[in-house]
Amino acid sequence: MELILFTRKGCYECAHSRAQMDELKHKHNIECKEIDAERDPLAHEYNINKIPTILITKSGFELHRFCGLAPLSVIERKIQGELYT
Repeated sequence: MELILFTRKGCYECAHSRAQMDELKHKHNIECKEIDAERDPLAHEYNINKIPTILITKSGFELHRFCGLAPLSVIERKIQGELYT
């Protein structure tokens, strides 16, 4: 499983999402990466149109999408559901 954070330069909300992702990475030992949505073609592949966006993916497939600021508890519940099913 992997968390992907799509950001762009100067995005205040992205800094908040980055901090959430770092916490989840350490707590659940999940791979995480940050993508510049304005430069990386992966943003087009996943049809990213709101920043920040966090995707939970597995083997390249999108499992869950959180657009804008999402509560950490909601993201964490989705991760736990995927890890323990």
